[in-house]
Amino acid sequence: MTASHIDATTLPQYGKQEEEAVLALMRSPSYDPITKLERKRKEFFGVTHATSYLICMSVITAMVFAPDLPPGSEANEFPSREPLTAGFPK
Repeated sequence: MTASHIDATTLPQYGKQEEEAVLALMRSPSYDPITKLERKRKEFFGVTHATSYLICMSVITAMVFAPDLPPGSEANEFPSREPLTAGFPK
């Protein structure tokens, strides 16, 4: 953010640059800013994939399914807990 940190108790802490970015997006909606953000993240972290999410549940779902682990792997991660399939009929 470009706003001064001196009065950090006053919200919002957005400067002219942030306001202009929001207005530009409202006037011409697109996914370009998200694509640019993901590209910058990939470059910064040196990774091949970066995805932005808005909803926390989507993030958790992606984290669980992205590694493509075999069924029952969650039991290996949390040995003090029963597997997620415990108690369900087979």
